[in-house]
Amino acid sequence: MKKYMFSALFAAALMVSSGYAQSNDARATVPFSFRVGDAVMPAGTYTIRDAPGMFTIREVNGKPGAFSLSINSATRAKATETPTLTFKRYGEEYYLTSVWPAASRDGRTIPVGKRAKALAQEHQRVETAEIPIERASR
Repeated sequence: MKKYMFSALFAAALMVSSGYAQSNDARATVPFSFRVGDAVMPAGTYTIRDAPGMFTIREVNGKPGAFSLSINSATRAKATETPTLTFKRYGEEYYLTSVWPAASRDGRTIPVGKRAKALAQEHQRVETAEIPIERASR
């Protein structure tokens, strides 16, 4: 009987953890080339997967490869209605800096790469661009 109860509890724990580990898949069309950390990404449509502890962005057009990285939790004062990718522009270069879901103050920030840090010191004027994210169809 103990063995059966342990098996049932273990199975329930696995179901709960697998439900938690599900990712949120989305899609965004970025009209400019940009960097994620120090990697360069061309303008285009991307699928975005935000799973616990890992963020992946992949170009939709079928090119092999994707960029995955650990991201940090962030909170801002006001929730937005539309989920967005936020970019900072230093000179002519855009950097993906954060991901914000709809109806939440909690989001994710992407660590800044060496080049972005250097450009931030070089440029006094920094612009911000937000691109809407759409839920990917399954």
